[in-house]
Amino acid sequence: MKKQPDVTEATKRRILNAFWELFSKESPEKITAAALSGAAGIHRSSFYRYFADIYQVLEVFQEGLLCHLKTEVETIQATTDISLPTYTEKVSVLLIGSADKIYRLLNYKGSNFREQFIETLKPNVKKYIPLDRQNPNIEYITAFIISSMLFNFTFWYEHKEQYELSQVTALGKSIILHGLPKSLPPI
Repeated sequence: MKKQPDVTEATKRRILNAFWELFSKESPEKITAAALSGAAGIHRSSFYRYFADIYQVLEVFQEGLLCHLKTEVETIQATTDISLPTYTEKVSVLLIGSADKIYRLLNYKGSNFREQFIETLKPNVKKYIPLDRQNPNIEYITAFIISSMLFNFTFWYEHKEQYELSQVTALGKSIILHGLPKSLPPI
């Protein structure tokens, strides 16, 4: 008997949602197929019809989030008349919508999410750097800007009760555009 596509997709979605609930509290090394199946409300044997192991669930979860972020970043990129600071602000706003998941994946050492997300951002950031593409420093500048974006996001996430992301982004933008001394308030 063939599975119905909508039932199959719904079961996968339940497994992925349950995975997030568990992954948000502990590492995949501590998540068992039995615990994940229980959280998803399915039998353990059903879990293995969809995934080989917990790490495959992590991979699919990560790929889904990256696909969503890539689509949104491409939408931002489609706006051709924006500057690099505006682009970084728009990406920052995008990150808020999936902040918990992004933060968790950026900081989980067993994931290549950080590298893949950087690769998603890289061509778009390069597009907005006002330099010749043949400039020998373009790779360094691109990496610096992306590192700053990810640092701003991480700092905000860890201090969100004290700061709005827009405040952290504005300070980072000011430091990049004007240097540290002009970005500090007078004493």
